[in-house]
Amino acid sequence: MKHTQTMKHTLTLLIVLLVSLVCGPVAAQAESDAGGPLIPSIAGEWWRTAYSPELPELDSKRGEIVDHTFFRDADGTWQLWTQIRGTRHDRVFFRWTGSTDFENDKQAWKPHRVCWVGDPHAGEMPRTIQAPHCYSEDGRWHMFYGGGGSISRADSDDGHVFIRARNSDGFSRLFADLSNRTPSGMRDPYLFKADDGRYHLYYTWKDHVMARTADRPDAAEWSEGVIISTTPNASQCPTVVRIGNWYYLFKMGGSGEYRTAVYASRDPLDFGGVEAKPIATLPASAAEVLQIGNRWYISSLIPHRNGEDKVIGHAGVRLAPIEWKPASND
Repeated sequence: MKHTQTMKHTLTLLIVLLVSLVCGPVAAQAESDAGGPLIPSIAGEWWRTAYSPELPELDSKRGEIVDHTFFRDADGTWQLWTQIRGTRHDRVFFRWTGSTDFENDKQAWKPHRVCWVGDPHAGEMPRTIQAPHCYSEDGRWHMFYGGGGSISRADSDDGHVFIRARNSDGFSRLFADLSNRTPSGMRDPYLFKADDGRYHLYYTWKDHVMARTADRPDAAEWSEGVIISTTPNASQCPTVVRIGNWYYLFKMGGSGEYRTAVYASRDPLDFGGVEAKPIATLPASAAEVLQIGNRWYISSLIPHRNGEDKVIGHAGVRLAPIEWKPASND
């Protein structure tokens, strides 16, 4: 009898252990849903994935990497598109390739070539394309980017060859504010699928993070824009993720500040106005947040500092793991 009880006790412990290993994030999620949002923090060392590459095809000096996007291609190989500014043609996109093992093959990233330039025949400002963001679903890849006062899109069947999606005027833009076609105009798109099945296209406009919605990622028509967050001089590079019943908005101010603020809301279209307070601030710039299985990562630019430890530019792209924990009661 005692042996049977011991076996039952051991079996119970094993079941508890397996549940904690397999469903650990779910338990944390349930705790978050019952109370407040989870708090993200950097949970390991950074590693570099990209640097400012040589640009012989442009007969140009090295530029400066800024905005970027990570995604898998049709073969499962990781791709990285980076915006490079300060080249002979000013802003262009450059492609890097990693491996299929994102987490364990950290040295695999290799530079390829310039993969995208602005096309004036598509209504884009050739020197002002910026901030690529790729969303993939059902064997299709959709690359959103700033086209100079506008948000544009290109599509692909394999994650390598992208073709501009053109409207009836032959332009790539989905919507625009052509009163400002400089790099400070409408920019920084990020696509997110909400729990109601609709697609939210977030972007930066003036001091606001805006959002438009549609019923598919390759929609030609999007709703009117609504303001979902406002922070003067700090509403760039929005990224939205969901854990449980909470949505989290990551956004930043100037790229040289290396401060990404995180806001939480149960409504993906309302993260509060100027009075809203972030739940966390992370040392990242132009961040993109990635989920691979139950693990999370955040990207950032790499600061280039002078002898006084002041950020004077950016030296590439790096990644670090992040973890989510309930807020401390302290």
